[in-house]
Amino acid sequence: MSYRNSAHRVRQIILPSPHWIECDAGKRRQRPKRLRTVSVHSTQMAHPRYRMRNWRSVDARLPTAASIRASRLRQSGGFQSANKSSSTSLRSHATQAEQMSISPAVERLLSEPLFRESGASYDQRELIKAANDIGPPMKLLHWRKLEELQYLPAFAACHADDALSGVERFGAPAVEIFMVSHRWLRPSITRTLAHPDDALATKAQALTEFSHWRRSWVRRRHRFLPERYYWIDYCCFDPLNLAANMAMLPLWVACCERLVCFETSDFHSRAWCRLELLLSHSFNFADHHTVIGPGFRAFDAHNGLEENHVLQRSVDAALTDAADRVYIEPLEQLACQFSPASVDRISGSRLPPVRFGQTLVRRYRL
Repeated sequence: MSYRNSAHRVRQIILPSPHWIECDAGKRRQRPKRLRTVSVHSTQMAHPRYRMRNWRSVDARLPTAASIRASRLRQSGGFQSANKSSSTSLRSHATQAEQMSISPAVERLLSEPLFRESGASYDQRELIKAANDIGPPMKLLHWRKLEELQYLPAFAACHADDALSGVERFGAPAVEIFMVSHRWLRPSITRTLAHPDDALATKAQALTEFSHWRRSWVRRRHRFLPERYYWIDYCCFDPLNLAANMAMLPLWVACCERLVCFETSDFHSRAWCRLELLLSHSFNFADHHTVIGPGFRAFDAHNGLEENHVLQRSVDAALTDAADRVYIEPLEQLACQFSPASVDRISGSRLPPVRFGQTLVRRYRL
């Protein structure tokens, strides 16, 4: 669920897509060399928030079309979940797994042109509204709440905000939404024993440090302080409504602007971590990922190392609970059916369709 130099006058170049790139007037931006130290977001000049804070979508039809889209999805029956009642939501993990399927309404929304056009704007409210119309409402954890708690709160603790209300609380131009991909540090097949962080809250501390680093970076480059929300599975995902929440995962990824990975030594060997990278490549509008790890600390002059990662199949990777494979397989198949929504802001070309073992994803390691 990751994108500028305000001191210079910039000109806007429209690509054959809803995405934009910028360059300083009179200059051409150099393509970065492989594996060199660069400013972590030097390739992210495209984000409209940093080009013009009062920028409006280039598609004046967006609100009206989105309303029509939501109405059509409601008329079609909306989200078709295996969990039809509160009693059904309390079924065993295995029973829900057997019934998991992707709703036609989810696939239909991902196929609509306005889904891709929403990537031209920092304002994801219309996409969040459409997603909320066909499934469980999206939840987000504010970075200040994480800093206050100093640990990752469970979904049942109700610390996560309604996504739409959260964005409107601060105003869309000021809000960034990051999806967090991570390996749980205390895995267990018993749900009550599993926890995403260790006893020292290493992950919560690293994400708080990342929030401060990002705010400082934006303030220095663009002269304003952004508000940040995170989509974290443990905090924003209802474990008692597994099938319905799993089927919404592609839409929730699309509603996040970018992806930050909390990377441990076994991160790339885990099925869920591989799937999140795949979903981000297919449905997220960022053309790269940001990587942090245990012990990350914020420094104003922090730079990132540019690198490439090869996408791998998730169904073949390691799982703590083998029953999760019935969730992963349909999500992987769905992601492979769609051409990626994003455009490479360096080359100006659309990201290539997924080919496992060949498709490269640009990453910036802090």
